[in-house]
Amino acid sequence: MITYLMPISGGALSTWRLLCSTSTCIASTMTSLPVARTRGRLFDRFGFSVLVALTIVSALFAPLVFLGNFWRALVGAAIWGLGMGVHESIIPAAVAPMVSTRRRASAFGTFTAGYGIFWFLGSAVIGILYDLSVASVIAFCVVTQLVAVPIFAWVGYRSQASQPTL
Repeated sequence: MITYLMPISGGALSTWRLLCSTSTCIASTMTSLPVARTRGRLFDRFGFSVLVALTIVSALFAPLVFLGNFWRALVGAAIWGLGMGVHESIIPAAVAPMVSTRRRASAFGTFTAGYGIFWFLGSAVIGILYDLSVASVIAFCVVTQLVAVPIFAWVGYRSQASQPTL
């Protein structure tokens, strides 16, 4: 949707749309693969606070993409890619210690199913809201991401409280 809307919102040429799409993929890949090790260490050291911080940063994508000029939209697309990389790399690491080894595959499957269902529902809502106004799309994207912050903080607190102290 980001690259589709770029010519509408900023008059970018279709060749620039490819650049935007590529930057999103690169940002997602860079945060999922080589940078995942660094974030993994950060998650191991600081726990869910890393996930909270990165979720707040990734919530900035919507205003940049939908209200900015081409260059801001490009930065917004990269931030969206960062958010995707975060969820593809840190969330599984966060889910793993919450369940026993025997139930881990079921936990990952349940999480992934829920993630996919809510991704679809969110995308449908964004499509409906886009017919109303771009501002409603931005509000929905920012609010839904920021609603995750206290949930991540609560889960982090609960998982930290259940960890044995050495």
